[in-house]
Amino acid sequence: MLPKWRTVFGIMPLALLGLVRFVLTLPYSLVGVVFAVATRGHLRLRKHLVIEAVGCRSRLGGVQVTIGSVVINRSDEPMDERRLRHETVHVLQWALIGPLFPIAYAVAYMLQRQCNVFERWAGFADGGYEHCLEEADDAK
Repeated sequence: MLPKWRTVFGIMPLALLGLVRFVLTLPYSLVGVVFAVATRGHLRLRKHLVIEAVGCRSRLGGVQVTIGSVVINRSDEPMDERRLRHETVHVLQWALIGPLFPIAYAVAYMLQRQCNVFERWAGFADGGYEHCLEEADDAK
């Protein structure tokens, strides 16, 4: 039997978390959608209400950059499950930190480059930052 808190809304907690996260990131996601359309991205709805914009013609950041609940994907191929899991954590970071997230990320990047606290939280391996795992092991 499921605990009462899991059935209060008649949906599972992860689905509820996805909905809350989507609402919290909505203002930033609108910016992400406009940016994706302006850079010729093709929008797709993925798991947990994450929007992937595939094939964006942008020089912003790496291959994938998250703006709110929108993942700007410069590749013509959709993200695999591991990368989606990684980018979904960045969506959560947007939801928790809000408009200060890009500033906090930029500061972390200046101090720690790609192996920063936000990428660690999102999962180095899932994000394709295997070299950061090696650096973390060397630091121990």
